[in-house]
Parts: sequence; C-alpha cells; structure tokens
Amino acid sequence: DGLAAEPTVDRATGRIAWIQWPAMTMPWDDGLLFVARLELEGTRLSLRAPQRLDGGRGCAAGQPVWLADGSLAYVTEGAGYWQPWRCDRDGVVRRLIGSCAEFQLPRWTTCRWLAGGSTDLTLVCAFADADGEHVGTLDPDGALEELDQPCVRVDGVAADAASIAWVGATTRAQGAVFCATRASPSIHAAMPSSHLAVSRNERRVAADEAPEPESFEFDHEGVKLTGVRWAPTGHMASGTPPPLVVAVHPGPTGATDRSHSPLVHLLCAHGFAVASVDYSGSTAHGRRHRERLLGRYGELDVAECTAAATHLVNDGFADGRCTFIRGTSAGGTTALLALCSGVFAGAVAWYPASRFDDDAGGLGFEAGYLSALLGDDAASRSPVSRAGQMKGSVLIVQGADDDVVDPADTAHLADRLGQHLADVTSVVVPGEGHGFRTATGRALALGYELDFYRRLAVTRIGIDARCDSSTSDAILRRGAL
Repeated sequence: DGLAAEPTVDRATGRIAWIQWPAMTMPWDDGLLFVARLELEGTRLSLRAPQRLDGGRGCAAGQPVWLADGSLAYVTEGAGYWQPWRCDRDGVVRRLIGSCAEFQLPRWTTCRWLAGGSTDLTLVCAFADADGEHVGTLDPDGALEELDQPCVRVDGVAADAASIAWVGATTRAQGAVFCATRASPSIHAAMPSSHLAVSRNERRVAADEAPEPESFEFDHEGVKLTGVRWAPTGHMASGTPPPLVVAVHPGPTGATDRSHSPLVHLLCAHGFAVASVDYSGSTAHGRRHRERLLGRYGELDVAECTAAATHLVNDGFADGRCTFIRGTSAGGTTALLALCSGVFAGAVAWYPASRFDDDAGGLGFEAGYLSALLGDDAASRSPVSRAGQMKGSVLIVQGADDDVVDPADTAHLADRLGQHLADVTSVVVPGEGHGFRTATGRALALGYELDFYRRLAVTRIGIDARCDSSTSDAILRRGAL
C-alpha cells in the first residue's frame, strides 16, 4: 500500500535495503527504511524476514548504502535534519554526525548525496546548510571534512575504492562532472589540477561577467529566514537603487540555488538586482522549517517572499517602485499570488498551478501532496479565485505539451486575469512541457521575460535597462544550451 524506491543489495550477504512510503504521502513525509534477505526460489527472487529499520511517524529515511563490513549507512531525520546514521551487523544504530545540515534532497528524484565504496568505511557525501551545498567525506567516527571544490550546487555523488566523483554547478558554469582521487594528499585542501578533473562539458563564464551571490537574512513573524541576492553588473544611474526581481524556487521543497543561472546573468547584465529566498517549505533548514508550510501554501510562502522584497528595498538594495517576482511551477503560483500584496509591479509565472485541485486523487506519486500543502479552503486561495485581488502586470509562459499543468487551465487563468488587470500577456511555447527542454524554447521564453521587465522599468522609473546586444545574445545562447 504505497510506493517504493532506492533498492540496494549487499552482494556479500544477499541482503537488500529499500525505501517505501504510504499512499497519499510523499517520501520526505514518512519514508520507511526496510531491510530483508533475498532468496532465490527456482527462477524467482523472494524477500525473507523484511523488517523496518527506520523512518515513519513524522520521520523520513533515505539513501541506504551497504558498507564493506556489512553495515548499512543511510540518512534519516529523527533528530530534525537529514543526517547520516549507521546500523552495524548486530543491529546497533548510531548517528554519525549531529550538525544542522541536510545530507539529502527531497526525493523528487533519486539523486544520491551519500556513497560508500571505501574499505575503511569512509562515506562520500554532499550536504546543504545555510551557506549552500558542499561535498565532503565522513569517516566512521563521524568526522566530516569538506572538500575544497568549486561547486555551490551538487546534483549527485559517487565513489569507488580509489576515486570520488560528483556532478555539480559553480557560480560560473551550469554543470560539470568533477572527480578526485581518494589518495590525494590535497583532497581536503586546495586541490591542484592534477587531482581535480573537470569534464569538458563545463561551460564557463568569465569571472568579470558572472554576478556573485551574496547571502542575506531577515525576520518574518519572529522567524529568521535566509536568502541569496545578486547585485546588477550592468550600468545603472549613479546613486539610484536598481529594479529587483525576486525569483521563487519551485517545489516548494526546493532551495535557493547559488550556481550560475542564465536568467540571473541576463537580468544582472541589464541592470536588475535578483534575489531568492528559502521561504518556509524549503530544504536545507530541517523538517520543522519544511513543515511550516503545510496547510499554508499560497499564504506563508507569499508573505515571506514579499517580506524579503520589502527588506531589500528598505536596505537600499533595490527600488521599491520597480520590484518584480517570478517563478516556475509552484514558484510561479507563489509569484502570481504575491500580486495581491500590492508590493510588486509585476509577476512572471512559467507553467503555474492555477487552480488548487488534487487531480491525482488516490493514485500516483504526488497523490495527496497538494492537499497536504493547502489545507482547508484551498479553492478560494488559488490564482484563479484571487485574480480580482491582484495588482500589476503579468506574463505567463506555458508549454504547449505540458502534461502536469494543463495548457487549457493556463488559458483560463489568463482570461480571468485579463478581466481584472490591464496588462496580461500569455505565451504558449510549442513543443515544450513542464520544464523546457529545447534550446529554441528556452531562448524564446527568456527573451519574452527580459522584454517584460525592461518595458516596465521604463514606465515605472524611466530607466531603459539594456546592455550590449552581443553580450545579451551570448547569454541567451548560453542559457539555451
């Protein structure tokens, strides 16, 4: 009764570990870690003596890894954060490290942040905290050593007895494969190029071109929240705060991404400041922070992103007359609802959820997810229902082949917004789905979004936000790759 994932087998003992979770929940809600013995009966494998090792009852486990001595390492949040634990062959369980960091991402995919492969039982890991994402090694006694490496976003780690590898992105490149040898004496210091190999697929941006992320903090309802901001690199009038775009991460279980973004690069080159917020519901701050959004999606996330914009304006970082908000998927929904605050001049939403209905019913991976986020009176809080309360301009970008957000729903939303707002543009991109995949589609959508901000910057504060056309074209091409 539910779903299962992440099966991993210990070939030496014939044992298997996996994660499963009940129907109508998500794996980060109540992910259960099970172990069993594999037995071959004729041509059929069967599971013998399955038992729950961890997870459930408000605690989610994940990423089981068998180690060389037959023990099992995994991640669980019994102490409030996704931290590595280890169960030895006698069934004794202990936590390896108690730092306030997350060693796992929400299991939308099976991206692994925990890997074994070492005879001395040292784990290779990635982890996230308030300062971003990191790569490190964790020895059997729980000593964590962070690798000196360039990635600020980590998409996965792997290891064998001799090497470790990870996929990640830096502040100057969208993504690459990195590897290092375990034997390198400099692995925990500044890695020399002879020990750190970067795939040739990395597309780097010149250091003087790339905007640099800067952390900031603010309070909302007595809760300290964190975010990242990028100052404009393009020309602005002297002494004039720049226009601001608040980028809402999707999920809403995502997190601020400090790595190079063609959109951030494009906006900063045209004189815009950009910010992103780890609002309630985000990863990297523990279960309590993530669950704060349950029953309040469309309200608390909106209030916190709005509070972030107000903080940055009051701090002199941005011009309050020309502040925008944008997002994709769930982030786009938050962006639209933020127009009800009167703080933002406009919103850009890529394939947003426009009506709050849990269409998955009792089936499928996301069944029950939206209902848990929304709580009571969900329909009255949707963008379609609140269209009459919104103020400002709107750009909606929708993929024609989206099988998650129905293009017909987006068309209906655009019509409803057009009944109340004077400036609503809806762009349907052929051949794209939920998350644009083609170079042509991405470049087209980015171009529409940039033009939207530039037009409103002229009308709101009289600034024609532009940069050299060759620079702009190069960024658009890079973003389309």
